[in-house]
Amino acid sequence: MRILMLFTVGFSIACGLCGYLLWDMSGIWLELSLGFVFLSASFFLLKPKCCKKIGICAVGLAVGFLWYAGFDALRLEKARALDGFTGEITFTASDYNVPSQYGSRGDGQLCYEGSTYRVRYYTNSALDIEPGDCITGTFRLRYTGSGGNEKGTYLPGEGTLLIAYPKGELQVVEAAQDDLCYLPAKLRRSMLSTLKNAFADDVESFASALLLGEDSGLSYEQNTHLKASGIRHVIAVSGLHVSIVMAGIYLLAGRRRYLTFLLALPVLGLFAAMAGFTPSVVRACLMQIIVLLSVTARREYDLPTSLSFAVLVMLTVNPLAVTSVSFQLSVTSVIGIVALSGRVYRRIRSWKYFAEIKPKSPSGRLLNWSIGSVSVSFGAMVFTTPLCAVYFGTVSIVGIVTNMLTLWVISFIFYGVFLVCLLGVIWAPAAAAAAWLIAWPIRYVLLCARLLSAVPMGCVYMIQPLNVCWLIFAYAVIFVFLAFPGGRLYQAVSAVFLGLILVTACNWTESALDNYTVTVLDVGQGQCILLESHGKAYMVDCGGEYPQGTADLAAEILLSKGIYRLDGLILTHYDSDHTGAAEYFLSRVYVDT
Repeated sequence: MRILMLFTVGFSIACGLCGYLLWDMSGIWLELSLGFVFLSASFFLLKPKCCKKIGICAVGLAVGFLWYAGFDALRLEKARALDGFTGEITFTASDYNVPSQYGSRGDGQLCYEGSTYRVRYYTNSALDIEPGDCITGTFRLRYTGSGGNEKGTYLPGEGTLLIAYPKGELQVVEAAQDDLCYLPAKLRRSMLSTLKNAFADDVESFASALLLGEDSGLSYEQNTHLKASGIRHVIAVSGLHVSIVMAGIYLLAGRRRYLTFLLALPVLGLFAAMAGFTPSVVRACLMQIIVLLSVTARREYDLPTSLSFAVLVMLTVNPLAVTSVSFQLSVTSVIGIVALSGRVYRRIRSWKYFAEIKPKSPSGRLLNWSIGSVSVSFGAMVFTTPLCAVYFGTVSIVGIVTNMLTLWVISFIFYGVFLVCLLGVIWAPAAAAAAWLIAWPIRYVLLCARLLSAVPMGCVYMIQPLNVCWLIFAYAVIFVFLAFPGGRLYQAVSAVFLGLILVTACNWTESALDNYTVTVLDVGQGQCILLESHGKAYMVDCGGEYPQGTADLAAEILLSKGIYRLDGLILTHYDSDHTGAAEYFLSRVYVDT
């Protein structure tokens, strides 16, 4: 019985309930926790083993509610009190500024009345701010959490509780001396600069995103291709990247476990800091530390226990991390791999067509690798797909194929990009030569993403209600396949694809059967109207408050209807709220006129 895992499940549920349901529970924290304590005690008195498991979960719930109550009283309550505050404040920049829509933005540390808060601040001009600089001015503060006066954001899950908006001129005082705590940010800036100088423009942004998670340089087309093809996870620093880093350390250490342990701890800490301590990379590093400890101490390694430890540490530091999309995707992907990958692998490998192939033969090794890739990708996607559908509105059908075609080369690209950074310090021409070589496998990955993202019905968009029904049906088919040993994978895959074809046909015929259909898209301040009549489709204007979001909305409406070619795009005039999204839209949907 994994006690830590069961306790963490209860603790996570408590943090999730408190973080999402927005209850004002300040008066009943103690009563609620005591109630779960008595509930757990009653289950412990029962003899069945399952009752003891429920009791451990109930203890986790009780502790989770109490812990969140303390966190709310000591951290969130003080931050909420600053919501709407306007006055002169001073905070220290913790990273470099990046351009924003109306100037620049950055992150910093604010010390106010004895408490320290992580702040996301904005400036009205592109100031040259470096880590350690002090910024003074009049700001209006806004609380980012769900309990504030305005709608919450993703920032609380990453530890940022306040946003600062400037009200007038700002004064910037440069740091008096270098501080080691700012070293990761400066190393990151230096490495990004080296990559920008060494790589060609078409691959530089992918190299920066793969190594350090810096995806702001990716073009709209590249972002769309990676998302639709199901491999955008390779540029979100997570367990894949940490495992690649660890493999390199293990080889450099000569496969000696003690030396690997001594080298890995500082390297993992530095890598996590350079990646911005995102929840996904923190989770991966914590789990990797457990692996190192178990190998060094010659103890058995248990993946569920390791994951539970990582989750418990992260939620202890910041209970609101449970609301982070990065945290949820990272944890659920590991859960899927642990729970399902082995079962799927055995089911596929036991087929009579594969049973005759010897495992140690060349064809058997290739078969085992292929089945393993499919099984791991399937396991990771089973639990992350609903989250992608909710948060991003997309479900990539071709993701398994794209992962098989590209993941094998990602490790080589990662090491190559890191080598370019090292050579950039020694001799720039050598870095440029290495970058030219590494650019070709990067182009291969981008080409696979571009081609597979264009596959009809390769990505399903949840913008249509029937597509949501199809997703529910697909999960029912997967459940039947996994629950009943007699099921065949090809039967499950066929049922899912037939359902998708039927749903797409229904979406198409819904407007095709009408003589004339007008669809007005909600793009905020702007206009984007779809006209359909007798099998022809025209778009009138393509602009809105957020051009890329407008292009996504327009393209997904068409693609979910099975319309991959537009007869015409009519632009009434050239104001940005009528044409701003047209360029992005044309990169996704072909237009005749």
